Amino acid sequence: MPLLTRVKDLLHQLLLPSRFIHEKYPAFKDLLGYDRTSHELIAELESIYYDQKRVDSSAIVRTYRNLSQSALDIISCLQAMAPLSYYYRRNFSCSSCSSWLERVLVVASGCAVILAVNPLSQESESNMARLTSKRSRKTGLPPGSLVHIGEKKTETVAITVRHYDEQQFQEKSAATFEECIPYRDGPGTTWINVDGIHQVETLEKLGSCFGLHPLVLEDILNTEQRPKMEDYDTYIYIVLNILQYDESKGEVVNDQISLILAKNTLISLQEKETDIFIPIIQRIKNGKGRVRTRGADYLAYTLLDAIIDHYFVLIEKIGEKITSLEEELLQNPAPQTVKRIHNLRREMIFLRKSVWPLREVISSLERGESALIQDTTLFYLRDIYDHTIQVMDTVETFRDMLSGMLDIYLSSVSNRLNAVMKVLTIIATIFMPLTFIAGIYGMNFKYMPELEWRWGYPLILLVMLAIVVFMLAFFRRKKWL
Repeated sequence: MPLLTRVKDLLHQLLLPSRFIHEKYPAFKDLLGYDRTSHELIAELESIYYDQKRVDSSAIVRTYRNLSQSALDIISCLQAMAPLSYYYRRNFSCSSCSSWLERVLVVASGCAVILAVNPLSQESESNMARLTSKRSRKTGLPPGSLVHIGEKKTETVAITVRHYDEQQFQEKSAATFEECIPYRDGPGTTWINVDGIHQVETLEKLGSCFGLHPLVLEDILNTEQRPKMEDYDTYIYIVLNILQYDESKGEVVNDQISLILAKNTLISLQEKETDIFIPIIQRIKNGKGRVRTRGADYLAYTLLDAIIDHYFVLIEKIGEKITSLEEELLQNPAPQTVKRIHNLRREMIFLRKSVWPLREVISSLERGESALIQDTTLFYLRDIYDHTIQVMDTVETFRDMLSGMLDIYLSSVSNRLNAVMKVLTIIATIFMPLTFIAGIYGMNFKYMPELEWRWGYPLILLVMLAIVVFMLAFFRRKKWL
C-alpha cells in the first residue's frame, strides 16, 4: 500500500497543471499525446490502489507488472519533452510551461524507478501468496460455514482404512466414510487417512459419521490454520504443518495435516498424499516396534514424531544454504546475494510461524488430563516436546545469522570498493608528479634551456622512471601495496 500510494501521489502532482496547459497551449495535447497516456496510467493505478485492499495477491502482482510496462511507455513518451521545453521557452516565452515540462520529467522518472526498475520476481510472488491468508471468501458467513480456503493440491479424495491389533493387520480403500464405521466400533486400533480436503461434501459426511463439531470441520477446510490443539472430551483435534524441502523448486513446501484422536480411532486429513508416513505404515504391517501393541494415542504420537523429525531434515537443508551463502558473502558478494538473503529470511519467518505454536500444542497434550491419552504415552510426548524446542532454537539461530548477513554483505562490498579505490588512488598519485613534469616542459615558452639539450628528453624519462620506482617502494614500505 505505501508504494502504490507514493506512485499515485506523484502522478497526481504531475497532472495538476495539465488543464491549464491544455487550455492555454492546446498544441501540447495534439503534439505529444500526453493527456491520454497519463490519464490512462492514473486510472490503472487507482484500480490497483483499491484492489490492494483485497486479499488476492496474484491479482496485485499481475496488475503491478502491467503498470510497470505502462510506466516505461509513458517515460518513452515524456523523453521528447526535454528539447520541446527549450524550444517553447525560446520561441513562445512560455516559462511556466517549460518549468512544468521539466517537473514532469523528474516526477515521471521517479515513477519509473519505483515501478519499472524493481519488478516483483516469481519467487517473491510465491512468498507473498504463501504468507498471505486468503479469507475473503468467508466474509459475512456465520461460524461453522464450510468453505475450502487454500490451494487444491489433488483432484480426488482418497480414503484409506488401516485396522490392526497385536495379531492382525488390515488395509483397504474406502469410497465413503460409512464403510469405516464397523472398524471404529470394533476392537483394535483404526487409522483412517484422508488425502485431499477440498471437497466440502466429503467433510460433511465425515462430521456426520463421527460426530465432529462444525467448527472442527471449518478448521480442517482452512489450510491457513495456526498449529493448535482442542479437546472436545470425546475426541482431540490437532492441526499442524508438514514441512518439506522441494529440491526442484529450492524452497520449503507446506502441507497442512489435521489429526482427530478418538477412542481406538485416529483420523488424519492431509491436503495431498505424502511419503513421510511410509516407514510408520511398514512398521505396522511388519509388526515391528510398539505401535501394534499400543492404542490410537501412541499412533498419534508416532505421526507427530515423524512430522517433527522431517523438520530437522528441512533445517539441515536450510543450514547448508546458509553456509554456502556465507562463503559467497565473504568471497564474491553480488547483488543476487541480497535477494537470496531476503528469500531465506522469508523462509525463516514462515518456519517460525509454523513451528513456534507447535510447542504449545505438544505442551497441552503432555499436561492435559484427557482420558484419550494414556500415561505411558505422555513420556513419549515429552521427547517430541524437546525436539520441538531444538527446532525452535535452530530457527532462531538461523534468523540471527541471516540478520547479520546483510551487514556482512555491506562490509564485503565496502571492502571491495575500498580495494578498488586504493588501486585507483595509487595510480593517480603516481601520475601526479609525472603530469606535473610533463606540464612544465609542455609549455610553449621560447626560452627554456632544457629543451635545447641533447640529452634532455632521455633525462626527463629517467627522472620520471625514478619517481615511479621511488613511489612504489615507498608505498610497499608503508604496506599500502
